[in-house]
Amino acid sequence: MYNFATHLKVNGYYLLTAVLFIGILFISNKYFKGSQYAAVGLAETRSYKINSDKSAIVSKIFTNEGETVNAGDTLLILVNPGLEIEIGKTSRRINQLHQEQITEDQVTKAELDFIEASEGIVLEELESDMQKLKAEMRLNETLNSELGKKNDSDSKSGNPKQVELTSLTKQYNKQQEAINLKKLEVKQKHAVAKAQFSNQIELLQKELELLQHQNKRLVKTASTRGVIQSIYVKPSEQIDAYTALISVNPIHPTTVVAYANERNRMNFEIGQKVKVTAQRDKDLFVEGTIKGFGSVTALPTILQKSTAVAAYGQEIFIEIPAENNFANGEKVIIR
Repeated sequence: MYNFATHLKVNGYYLLTAVLFIGILFISNKYFKGSQYAAVGLAETRSYKINSDKSAIVSKIFTNEGETVNAGDTLLILVNPGLEIEIGKTSRRINQLHQEQITEDQVTKAELDFIEASEGIVLEELESDMQKLKAEMRLNETLNSELGKKNDSDSKSGNPKQVELTSLTKQYNKQQEAINLKKLEVKQKHAVAKAQFSNQIELLQKELELLQHQNKRLVKTASTRGVIQSIYVKPSEQIDAYTALISVNPIHPTTVVAYANERNRMNFEIGQKVKVTAQRDKDLFVEGTIKGFGSVTALPTILQKSTAVAAYGQEIFIEIPAENNFANGEKVIIR
């Protein structure tokens, strides 16, 4: 016999199951529909602290708690006497090496000039003797030609003057070769010294740049526009490395915590650029950079819909430029 009550109970069970299934699909589509957007989230302001990189003395503070500062404003200046001494020593050493390099150039030039002058005297004497012999030989040839005589010995290698000229030519060439070798030795020695100077100067220049960079970092500036939350130090105070100096609360959000379901999570990776758009205004958007991922958790209450089924998603941490028009806690869409 057909039992209408039992049939109604069965249909009611399936109907409730269908309603819950449709509700889950609605929430999933509402928050994580790939064709609409990949994730939703909240833009948040997070105060940041400015720390000392190394031990130093607080020289001057240019701001007060509660004061609004802009990005790039100088907040305080630290000094490190030891660092300044190292910068001075390194700069003086570089200048000293430059002077030594100039002196080395001058000494090398003087040595080359001395070789050219001292050894050149012998060359000049040999060249003079060679010119005299050649003149005598030309004169003899002219006289013999005028007298109609032919001296066979003049064209032979056994000619005394020719033998002497050949000997002088060999001496001249050997002397020139000796001079060239001496000059080459001096130049090679100079090249080695110059390379050593260049290497030392280059290393010291890099060291100086590093020291100057460290010194520059003693001037602490605001990275974003914000309000000075706390000042932890006082002028003339001696501080250790990594000491917190000032905390700043940005006026506009600098971080977005987004939530994506498992399917859309695969569309994101660290370092990826994403478009962050205000949910209330599609024309209000910035470009952000994914910095990391968190755990799978329930969406914040403000992102949940009024339903008994809670939506879950994996946290995605996104850095956005400080210059934006988002409000703290702004609902945003990440594509």
